[in-house]
Amino acid sequence: MMIAVIPKGVYNMSNRYVIINENAKKYQKSAKKIKSQLLEELTPTLHMNRQYLASLLRNSGKKVFKRGNAVVVAYPTLRELSKRGRRSVYGRDVEEALSVIWPLTGFASSKHLVAFIRLNWEMLFKHEKLSLISPTSSLGT
Repeated sequence: MMIAVIPKGVYNMSNRYVIINENAKKYQKSAKKIKSQLLEELTPTLHMNRQYLASLLRNSGKKVFKRGNAVVVAYPTLRELSKRGRRSVYGRDVEEALSVIWPLTGFASSKHLVAFIRLNWEMLFKHEKLSLISPTSSLGT
C-alpha cells in the first residue's frame, strides 16, 4: 500500500516540490517507520537522494534562520537551506562583455584573460558588441 501522496497531473521534474509539500505534514507528524516508508516511495519517484529528501520534508513549511532572519520555507530549495556558494561579483553587463571577449582569446584561463583585456583595451571597446559598455566598468581592473 502506497503511503505517499502524488497529486494527479503534477508529476514532472519541475513541479516535484509540490509533491514534497503534499507529503511534508504527514512526514513531520508520523512515526519513524512511516517516515522510512515515505522516503522509500518518494526517493525513486522524485530521483532525489534519500537524506536530501528527508531534509526537504523536515524543513518544508517551517521557519529556517538564514543570515539572522527567520524565513518560512514554502518551496524548499538548496538556496533557502544553505549558505554555500559565492555571490555574484559582477553585473550583467560585464558577463555579456566577457561572453564576447572570451572566445576572442581562444577560451584562455582567467589569468590570461585579464592580461589580454589589459593589453588590448582600446581595440576591444571598438568592437561593435562591446561599444555599449563603458571602459570605466570593473572589467579591466
